[in-house]
Amino acid sequence: MGYVIGISAYYHESSLSLFKDGKLVFFSREEYFSRIKADISFPRLCLQHCIKEFGIQYSNIDRVVFYEKPLRSFLFSSKIALKYFPASFWLLINNLMKIRRSGLFFYSDLNKIITIPSKKISYCPHHLSHVYSTFPFVETENDYISLVVDGFGDIFSTSAYIVKNKEPELIFSQNYPNSIGLVYSAITEYLGFRLNDGEFKVMALAAFGDGSLDNDFLNLCKGKAPGSVNQKIFKFYKSISNHLEKNFFDIFGPEKDKISSFPKEGSLEFKRFANIAHAVQSFAETEVKLIIDKLIDQYKIKKFHLSGGVALNSKLISSLEKIKNIEQVFVPANPGDSGASIGAGVFGCLIEQQRIEAFVSPFLGPSYDKNLNLIKTFCTPLGNKATANKLAAELISNGNVISVFNSKVEVGPRALGNRSIVCDPRNSEITKFLSTKMKRREIFQPLAPAILEEDFEKWFIVSSNIKRNLYWMGALAQARKKTKEILQPVCHVDGTARVQIVKKDQLEFYDLISEFKKISKVPVIVNTSLNCGGDPIVLDTHDLISTIIRMGIKYTLFNGTLWRLNEEHLI
Repeated sequence: MGYVIGISAYYHESSLSLFKDGKLVFFSREEYFSRIKADISFPRLCLQHCIKEFGIQYSNIDRVVFYEKPLRSFLFSSKIALKYFPASFWLLINNLMKIRRSGLFFYSDLNKIITIPSKKISYCPHHLSHVYSTFPFVETENDYISLVVDGFGDIFSTSAYIVKNKEPELIFSQNYPNSIGLVYSAITEYLGFRLNDGEFKVMALAAFGDGSLDNDFLNLCKGKAPGSVNQKIFKFYKSISNHLEKNFFDIFGPEKDKISSFPKEGSLEFKRFANIAHAVQSFAETEVKLIIDKLIDQYKIKKFHLSGGVALNSKLISSLEKIKNIEQVFVPANPGDSGASIGAGVFGCLIEQQRIEAFVSPFLGPSYDKNLNLIKTFCTPLGNKATANKLAAELISNGNVISVFNSKVEVGPRALGNRSIVCDPRNSEITKFLSTKMKRREIFQPLAPAILEEDFEKWFIVSSNIKRNLYWMGALAQARKKTKEILQPVCHVDGTARVQIVKKDQLEFYDLISEFKKISKVPVIVNTSLNCGGDPIVLDTHDLISTIIRMGIKYTLFNGTLWRLNEEHLI
């Protein structure tokens, strides 16, 4: 048997997944190589890496699968836009101008790098790519429902499938433009954040809202059926620039401008924006719950897998634990469109009759663990490998920020200890400095805690039906009373935290937290992604050195060894 390649490109973050005999052996976003945040171009650099590292050539490739059916997607979205012509004139023009950089030219772009006969090319429907993306990360139990909620894919914006023996059967759908995801994105833009990037900021801001606008928003924006929307309020299906109609502004006021900084916490404008964020968060949670309630009632199935961009909303995922009779909610480490390349690869493996191997590690990216030459040029080693984590833990407890670089890059958008920045979760001064000055995040965005697996229950509370998503920060946990008192900097204003549970098999990161626990009696450290604000997560040693110099990070754990940035490089 040979390789199967899954590819996602042209719309959200481009990515490539590689399967060998049914096992997912590699995944990367194109942005890691190109250093262009949210790079949507064909993942040529990912493919060239695989050609070099895995010896891929046309003769040992069984199949290449694209994550959607591009012609269907183009024709359907154009049909919707034509319905509203001439208001949609510029949207149609924009779609036509972008044809050359779309999935319609996927085969052409692929063959510029490696020649593959057309008989080895397949196209997986977009929402099925999301459904299949969960398969490598969990044993696919019979009789569960896979729910996909995103902006738009081929035809659907929301769909649900009963999965039996790895075969999905469509049981529910809402077609574009009935899109929960695009409603959330429209409000993201309204609040002054960047589309397809700032949605997590809206989720964080929502915790500061008081719910006073929830009913007004729901009554104005919901459609007649679960998952549908009031299309008279939104314009994302007929305009490129303005996504909300005038009557929305009449009720909720003007949008935030893109130039000025976000209003200060406690100001009237901050409260207004926080209440609107709370309203759209409540809307998304309500609609998804209605869909799940309907499916449980109709099909008596209580296990769910969730995917699509909306499944990145960890607050929404946590809200599902309260649904009556729901037994299990599983979200993969990368449920968005970049993760859909994994689902496309699974689709290809099934065509080739290859058994999909489950319980794959979430660390699947390129590894640069032996390249010490550049580190030696800019840094000085401290101690030896046996004492590195102990020394690092002492530095953290003394108020230092440390970067962590371990082996392979994480599969999802959240750093899990292989490309992380860490600090003391008890220290409000250093956590605030890391978040607002070093990472340039808004003041209302919380930092995430990483905790040893065996200590989790002592510090946090979560329902068993969503707990396993915490191994990759896929859901929130409620902080216990002592946690709020001792670890206030990692607890959000609503008492929740986006926790990462760290298992013993994650050796270096687990050992670092264990050493910190010996010093502090606290089995928790702050964990945020290793990147400057606006940059992709660090990939290799060149990115690492560039990032720690720009951010002024003095200390780095590099694959179990501790280094200090030389003084002449500290800005």
